[in-house]
Amino acid sequence: MSRVANSRAAESRRDASRSAPRARVLVVDDEDYVRDSLLAVLGARGYAAVGASSVAEAMALLSKMPVDVVLSDLRMPESDGLDLLRRLQASSPDTPVVILTGHGTVVSAVACLKAGASDYILKPADPEAIEVAFALALDKAGRSIPARMAMIAMTTSNSMRVNPLLF
Repeated sequence: MSRVANSRAAESRRDASRSAPRARVLVVDDEDYVRDSLLAVLGARGYAAVGASSVAEAMALLSKMPVDVVLSDLRMPESDGLDLLRRLQASSPDTPVVILTGHGTVVSAVACLKAGASDYILKPADPEAIEVAFALALDKAGRSIPARMAMIAMTTSNSMRVNPLLF
């Protein structure tokens, strides 16, 4: 391969890693301002994030669109984050779930972690803490962010168009 071709391939990989989402995230929270804030923060940090206001809406979205990680509030009307976690463990056990709550207790933390939550974070959540939780959850699930970025970059450098939502 010539220097020009190598340079173009490297540039293509850099562009792909800049524009491809770090991970696809579903944010589930019944409070609009919390959900919208999380979506804005995650979007600014390179995640492809979508929101749902209830467990029912989250399950409907997940049936149409797989995600890499779910960030869910614990306390919601009708059905809570623990119920969502249990449903996901039954239907999609490889999808990590990070629980976020403003009403954390040792009892609820233990229940969530025993049910399979990847992490349990207290509100107000520090964006760095969320990113660390995502990185650990994705790594444990075999979907590490660097591996996803490298795969997207390699595919893009081979002159193929890639839909990042496929990864």
